[in-house]
Amino acid sequence: MSVMTRISTILRANIHEILDRAEDPEKALNQMVRDMSEAVRDARKQVAEAIAQGKVAEGNLHQADELAAQWRRKAEVAVARGSSDLARECLLRKKDFDQQAHLYHQQLDSLQPSIDQMKAQLRLLEFKQRELESNRAQLLSRYKVAKAHEKVRKAVTSMSIYDPSSDLARMDERIRLVEAREQAAGELAASSTDARLAMLLFETSDPEIEAELLEIEAKYAPALSPGVAETLRALEAEIDAGGSAASASQPPSRG
Repeated sequence: MSVMTRISTILRANIHEILDRAEDPEKALNQMVRDMSEAVRDARKQVAEAIAQGKVAEGNLHQADELAAQWRRKAEVAVARGSSDLARECLLRKKDFDQQAHLYHQQLDSLQPSIDQMKAQLRLLEFKQRELESNRAQLLSRYKVAKAHEKVRKAVTSMSIYDPSSDLARMDERIRLVEAREQAAGELAASSTDARLAMLLFETSDPEIEAELLEIEAKYAPALSPGVAETLRALEAEIDAGGSAASASQPPSRG
């Protein structure tokens, strides 16, 4: 690849496109800077060579024109001295240098546009190189921000496709089931305790035991309320009545 073709390729390159295709954008950007620097050095050498060739062609053209002019003056001198043959020979030499000057002139005409184009491309490449070097950090930062936005957009898109409400509903149902089980276990434990207390009360509902209990309470707690004293008297009357009924129901003894 020639230097100018390489320069044209670099100038046509889209920096953002290159960064987007690169696996490591920072390395790609640094490589691009190095490629540009190398291309600038090569282009300067080639432009300098082309300019040198142009200078040589200009020198040759100037020399050919000067020699042609000299042989023209010599032909004039020969004619003035009456030597037509010598004048003719001088004009032949002049014609040779005129032809050489024409060729050098054509060479300059074809070389100068190329030199001008190469200079313009070199200036553009140098400008692009300075721009890239000065904006390298900004370009890399913008690229990273763009890639981060792209990741966020993809994440949002995937979240919009996935509906988490079903999972939340299942989780809420499981939690409510655990709460209901715990509540049921508590109710069962409470009902079992109530049943045991009820059984205990049922088993200790003997009037004599209750009377004895109240008697103990009256003895060790004389300041009973009127209600407790009244209950005690009622139990004693019930016990007395029960004892009388039991004696009446017994058959008389045979004496």
